[in-house]
Amino acid sequence: MKKLLVLLFCFFVASAVFAGQNHEKHKCSHENCKNCPCEAEKKEVEGQLKKVWGEVRTKLTAGDIEGALAFFDDSSRVSYRKTFTEMGKKELAAVFSKSSDVRLDDLHGDTAGCLAVRSWEGTNFTYPVSFARNGKGEWKIKGF
Repeated sequence: MKKLLVLLFCFFVASAVFAGQNHEKHKCSHENCKNCPCEAEKKEVEGQLKKVWGEVRTKLTAGDIEGALAFFDDSSRVSYRKTFTEMGKKELAAVFSKSSDVRLDDLHGDTAGCLAVRSWEGTNFTYPVSFARNGKGEWKIKGF
């Protein structure tokens, strides 16, 4: 239970850090911004991100840590391996079976920010999930 509370705390800290970070790169206001994607691109990318997040949720709910880590960015894989291993399969199943799909919140170039919802004891918690597109064009999870 303590590990779960620590994990939830990390979600909230990441929310504060992640909020708006993509817009700082080019200081847009979204009005006629040529760096911001069109709605069709957003919809296409959101579908790709939902697929990645769905695979991760499925694998972690089943206790397949290594399978889930294949969908993580190289820079974050080691730390998530440690976290997931410490949580154990039972706790992973409890956490990720109650996590929602992701919803695209922000997209700029090869970075995307999504929001997911997790229910815990009757309360819904929204937390960010950040993605990065690698050199092969694959979306990988950077953090959540």
